[in-house]
Amino acid sequence: MFIVQGTEVINKNGFRLECGTVARATAKADELNNPPFDLETAIKIKLTQNRDTAQSKIDTAFLMFAQFEIDTFPMQERDYDAYTLDPLAPTPYIDGILLDGETKAELMGRIGGNIAYVKSIQKQMRQNSKNIQACTTQAQLEAIIL
Repeated sequence: MFIVQGTEVINKNGFRLECGTVARATAKADELNNPPFDLETAIKIKLTQNRDTAQSKIDTAFLMFAQFEIDTFPMQERDYDAYTLDPLAPTPYIDGILLDGETKAELMGRIGGNIAYVKSIQKQMRQNSKNIQACTTQAQLEAIIL
């Protein structure tokens, strides 16, 4: 806080400052509080936020799965890919986890939905990264919604 008395300025501690000193002090404070925009650093920060946002979406989706189930996703995807190419193809992992009364098509539908969800998040993250890296202004960077 500054008090102006005529051409003198007195800060909150009672020190008298000449006007030029106040201007320099104010400019320095403004620079510290509002540093100049650094596009390169801002892009790195936005890329990190993009990755963290995608990871958070995946983490949230996987909350319903136990870790051992998540560990089997590659096997499930392998069987899913084989099944989508040929519904009569061997799918040993999926065959082993089918419940009584559950059809392979029903389980494959759920597995396919999970795979599609993860791929959509990864695709969005990659598109955001591409858009972020193409930014040349602060406004462009701020316009990207993660």
